[in-house]
Amino acid sequence: MNPSAGRGRAAELLPQVAGQLRDSGHALEILLSRDFSEAQSMTRDAVESGCDALVVMGGDGMM
Repeated sequence: MNPSAGRGRAAELLPQVAGQLRDSGHALEILLSRDFSEAQSMTRDAVESGCDALVVMGGDGMM
């Protein structure tokens, strides 16, 4: 997640989104990125480690 995305709206929504996912029985690891390159590296590491799913919260540049 890019905490500054949407003028900080992504960071505001994170607790609600994380809570709903946890309430649905999902285990979470929340990662914060500063830029696209860091997010790309985190994504690659997650996939290589066998994560089941990724949820990305960011702006146009992140997507």
